[in-house]
Amino acid sequence: MASLKQNANEMLEEGSNAVINVVNLDSKYKLVRRGVAGDGSCFFHALFSDICGKTYFNLNSDDKKNVIQQLRDRIVAKLDSVEKFIKLANGALVYVLSTQLINKLLLDFVNTNDKYKTKIDSLKTKILSCIADATKYEELVDKNFTEDNRKIKDLITTLIERAFEKYKLNLTNPSSHIGDEHISLIHNYLKVNILFITPKGRLYIRDKEVDCKANGLPFILMYYVNNNHYEPIFRKENNDTYNGFFNEKDEMISQILKTC
Repeated sequence: MASLKQNANEMLEEGSNAVINVVNLDSKYKLVRRGVAGDGSCFFHALFSDICGKTYFNLNSDDKKNVIQQLRDRIVAKLDSVEKFIKLANGALVYVLSTQLINKLLLDFVNTNDKYKTKIDSLKTKILSCIADATKYEELVDKNFTEDNRKIKDLITTLIERAFEKYKLNLTNPSSHIGDEHISLIHNYLKVNILFITPKGRLYIRDKEVDCKANGLPFILMYYVNNNHYEPIFRKENNDTYNGFFNEKDEMISQILKTC
């Protein structure tokens, strides 16, 4: 696996490699990132590369697509209820997706509830505040609304259901980018921790309580470039082999976690 110098802020061509540096990591550790296809499934290309190495590298393009699609479908199949969806990221995920979907629902709602037509902005703010923690939105509706509570709850229920469907569609779409909103679900399904390294050699931290702790699960490393592309990271071992899958007690992993 020959390594070349490369602009740290640029994604690599598929199959090419570049040395990377991690802040405060002992120089004895030699890390290399590897280019993967930027086809919307780069996260999964990086994931399988880290875990399976040459077994995955040697697959042809169609076989890689099939393996990734099977995993996408299996992960979605595990998320088989709105209740499970609401619990993702402690309810915060519902809020993120709901902000993208709420406007159309609100317009439909005020068209059948005239008294809100002049209050649509404040209504939107109050509804979003109720789903900031979607795990207890019914309780928050009762706290923030003095009338039409049932209607508001029904609106929020519909909003959450639509967010759930959008989430599943995005995850199964082979060209859909994997973002922060999907990482926790994938982590829980595969039972593996993922540490993301930025071009500046620092950890990209989504949630310090989750990303910065050893929890008995193995670790893999990914290079996160331009906020939209992932590449696998490997460590060159003393016998000139490359490893992308690490025990939680690995000394290098311990050093990286200390930079959180």
